Amino acid sequence: VDNSVESFTTHIRYKPQDSVWMSFTGLLGIEGARLLIDKDSVYVHNKLEKTYFATPIQEKNEWVPFGFSLEDWDILLTNHTLHILDSQKKPSGVFEKKLNDSISKRFSFNKKNQLEKYEIINLYSNEHCIIYFSNFQRLKKSKESYAYEKKIVFSSPGNSEIELIIKHIDFILNQPKN
Repeated sequence: VDNSVESFTTHIRYKPQDSVWMSFTGLLGIEGARLLIDKDSVYVHNKLEKTYFATPIQEKNEWVPFGFSLEDWDILLTNHTLHILDSQKKPSGVFEKKLNDSISKRFSFNKKNQLEKYEIINLYSNEHCIIYFSNFQRLKKSKESYAYEKKIVFSSPGNSEIELIIKHIDFILNQPKN
């Protein structure tokens, strides 16, 4: 934000269609915050400021600057859209899905039918969230390819653009953890 860069490590645990749990660690390995997202709410424990709060999942806040649904988190984390685009067996090119009068979603696929770009557009406020997916790699014992690099750009009129770059170190599937 405004040419200011912050780096941190995040451990993400994801249970599809249920919840996302994140732990944010900064300098010297000190955990600064925890974030739990379920179907209805976002729960934040800011350990540095010793605060706790919960908000509805679609509401933006200082940690999540755009109203995301659990479906949006699923796409961000897995870059898979088959359960969302069930009307098309093999997506190609660009597919747009208008949710209601205010929210539109656009999916752009490459020649290998991998999701390369996902856009969420608030038609009333002109807020945009664009997620770019790259560095696709197939996981061991899986037919699926995952994007190991993601760039997320949040923009809204009158505010500075926020850019997040995510570089995954590893994906581990179907190995439950406490």
